Amino acid sequence: MALPTSLSTATIIGTYVDLIGNPVRGSLTFVPQTILKEVTQNFIIMPVSIVKTLDATGSFTITLPVTSDTDVAPQPFIYDITENFTGGREIQIALPLSVANTTQNLADLLPAVDSVTAASYVTTDQYQALLLRYNDAEGIRVIVVDAEDYEANALLYSTAATAAATELESFTVKSLLFIGV
Repeated sequence: MALPTSLSTATIIGTYVDLIGNPVRGSLTFVPQTILKEVTQNFIIMPVSIVKTLDATGSFTITLPVTSDTDVAPQPFIYDITENFTGGREIQIALPLSVANTTQNLADLLPAVDSVTAASYVTTDQYQALLLRYNDAEGIRVIVVDAEDYEANALLYSTAATAAATELESFTVKSLLFIGV
């Protein structure tokens, strides 16, 4: 049985080569992070692994439902991708509704950043998916703040707290002396 026709899809392509230009041998595994429900026809879509083997040129093609389709719940959701070859990574992508019925190159969907930056990189769709997951789980609330906005306040409050602690310590000593202890 095919997926419901109401689902919007995007075709993902890509080519992996090494530094010399030789095609990489291996495969990619695509898995949605959650069970999906197609809401118009009430299909439950299980998050099974879809393995795409790289061809002789190191290329692949796959068609996947977009992650923010209004006919799917929850939305947005995220795909986990495992690169099954030497030096491969575990990565995540979102396919927003804006890429429906298009072909996208995987290289354009992934951030090309160093590992420190990549560890803190979150797309808007990934952030929304995290909010949905953690806000619904056992009443946990996720709050994200931009630390730069509060840096000046943190310095001011830490200075004030230090001054208050010093005054409290001084007040206690003075009080004890005043009482005659």
